[in-house]
Amino acid sequence: MPCTYCGSNIHTRAKCDKIEKDFKTYEKVSVLAREKYINTLLEKGINPGALVRTYNRTNNFMQKFSQSRVSSLGSLDVFSHYKKIGRSISSIYIESQELIELDDDNEALVSVKHCYEVVESSTSEWDATGSWTQTQLLGFDEFKNMFKGKKRHPAFTGEFFGCIVKELTAKKETPEEIAVRVGGHLFGGSSHVTASADREEELEGDPIYVVTAISTSDDYKRAHTSSETKTAGCFEDARSIAIQMYLERVTDYDLFEYNEDLLDEFKSVMEATSDLLDTCYNFFDVNQDSLFSGEYVPKTFEVDIAEQKTSTASILDIDKMLEEILGTP
Repeated sequence: MPCTYCGSNIHTRAKCDKIEKDFKTYEKVSVLAREKYINTLLEKGINPGALVRTYNRTNNFMQKFSQSRVSSLGSLDVFSHYKKIGRSISSIYIESQELIELDDDNEALVSVKHCYEVVESSTSEWDATGSWTQTQLLGFDEFKNMFKGKKRHPAFTGEFFGCIVKELTAKKETPEEIAVRVGGHLFGGSSHVTASADREEELEGDPIYVVTAISTSDDYKRAHTSSETKTAGCFEDARSIAIQMYLERVTDYDLFEYNEDLLDEFKSVMEATSDLLDTCYNFFDVNQDSLFSGEYVPKTFEVDIAEQKTSTASILDIDKMLEEILGTP
């Protein structure tokens, strides 16, 4: 009987050593992901105690924007970088899962992307709360219980492009290290190695932005999910594509007719802004759950933007494989 965790035919789940290895990877990568996240906060000027301007955090209908102090960080780990859609898992990175807690009466955490402005900076550092990088993570027993009867998570198999484990643990070799590894004699000597290494550096692709719209039919018997994906060369173009997807969905299904409060809110924020595209995108991103909620499914439509690297080929690896096949000394 194959292992129900990793799929190996050599052992059963009870003797699978990958569960413990994956737990260690979970701990290591979660800490690295948190450190990376803190660096993004510092770049935005969001430190503990900073006063930030957010939208729709109060019960006062007239007071759309409010200002609150940043008090703490929400939980973030390896699994925050994956999204579950129905019974499948997607590797689309969800920036809105990077959450912080504000010092106000609203208990809901807020996404960093929805802190529109740092009104007053703070001199406090996240290092003062550095224990966050090590705490709030699952213990080994909790980790095992999470996967009780379930197969291995894609984060640890590396089967998805943009895998966070690969991103944060893969060692990037320098040209000198590559030359040492391959022996410095690829198809004509070390000078060729240098040329290939330089060429490989040039082959690094520019980032692209993948916009994915996921539609789910509101069927109580058998919900059907479909997706549409488009790419853009910059975030601004990707945002415009996402806005168009949102507007087409709203128009095709007359959703504002059934959500008059949201329509009034939409008109209000659009009339009060000079940046129509950014405001429009943020409105739909914030209100996805309410606007696209279904009667039989949690959400009928959602749009995500993910930054990805274009695929490249390693000339040095090709040289090495050809050398082994052809027996070139």
